[in-house]
Amino acid sequence: MGANKAQTKSFYRFLNNQAVGLNEVIKNHIADYQLDQHKGHLLCINDTSEMNFTSHQGRLKNDTLGLVGNNKDTGFFLHPTLVMDAETDQFLGFSSLQIWTRSPHKLDKNARKYPTLPITEKESFKWIKAMTDSSEQLANARMITVIADRESDLYEEFQRIPTPKTQLLIRSGQNRKLYGSDKMLYQTLEGQPIAGSYELIIPADVSRKQAKRIAVMCVKFCAVALKKPALLKEGKDFVSLYAVQAQELHPPAGVVPICWRLLTTHEVHDLDQARQMVNFYKLRWWIEQLFRVLKSQGLNVEGSELEDGESLKKLCVYALPTALKVMQLVASRSDVNTPIQTVFSADEQVCLAAVLPTVNGCSDKSKNPHSPEHLAWATWIIARLGGWDGQPSQRPAGMITMYRGVLRFNSLFEGWMLLYKDVGTR
Repeated sequence: MGANKAQTKSFYRFLNNQAVGLNEVIKNHIADYQLDQHKGHLLCINDTSEMNFTSHQGRLKNDTLGLVGNNKDTGFFLHPTLVMDAETDQFLGFSSLQIWTRSPHKLDKNARKYPTLPITEKESFKWIKAMTDSSEQLANARMITVIADRESDLYEEFQRIPTPKTQLLIRSGQNRKLYGSDKMLYQTLEGQPIAGSYELIIPADVSRKQAKRIAVMCVKFCAVALKKPALLKEGKDFVSLYAVQAQELHPPAGVVPICWRLLTTHEVHDLDQARQMVNFYKLRWWIEQLFRVLKSQGLNVEGSELEDGESLKKLCVYALPTALKVMQLVASRSDVNTPIQTVFSADEQVCLAAVLPTVNGCSDKSKNPHSPEHLAWATWIIARLGGWDGQPSQRPAGMITMYRGVLRFNSLFEGWMLLYKDVGTR
């Protein structure tokens, strides 16, 4: 984590300092993004990932970790809320960050009468807390749209969260009963007329070994009223939403066709509005990439040799800015609108200019084609440092290549700053 062994040891001592609490680290981390400065339409994408430290069981000094995976492994859960600008797709930071452990006594849901517990006593309350946290951090936003996957399909969330300023876009996780109808949600959606079809770029999925492809999506939508679950005693008998179904036509052989059934508090009255919901939901891919960069193929937080559970949690928080920078660079590979100063400081820009001649090729086609004021210019340099060959005919640098480039640049920048100061040219 440091530029050299001494810096790494110093950082580890800081993480092991019991006077530096996890909540304080999280609070300061979120404050650094100054999210209250943003006044537009913001997207809040949240999800959960487990951080598995089973290999640490023999050397952990305390019991500050819990159960993960199949409840036989050791670790903690990480639930970040990634903020993006709805109009520019720029990453702005994290508006909420929850870290918790699962205790063995919580495994017996029957003994705890789990289905009848209030939502505030369930682990699934994380979805609602993420949104209340985000509303506080994004107080000046014109609008907030919350985006989450099927696990977040909670009736209580639809009851508690929506306001004229805060909207929900959740992938349906269950075929719910409708209020005042004998039809179920999926049956009702399937019975709607086709509003239209369009092409949607589906990113490559490394975990499923699926290449990037263009999918033809057939879109349907309708207004629905979800009936309150029988076990839920509080609240209205129904919530009024809009449902959107986007189903892939003619997928490649061996590929399961995409079928996204989305529930939203946004009004959806035409194909363009329905497509907007699908395009917003597609951005959820980025939070999966965040977890990928944090884990074994990138920062490898799970491979840390720290021996204290609380220190491992703090390490995870401190790793997030690097993971976010990697995603910002991947997203801006051909973006000629984002200014370079959104990611790189003035000193870093000067250092990048010094590095450029060492990564430029001999031919015009193998030279950086972007202007220095654009983030894409810096991204091209970082990608070359990560091992990308720079040829326009080759596929763009991916997440892990960009991560390697960031690490190499950070080391170069450390040395460059020392030299820069030593020669007295500042």
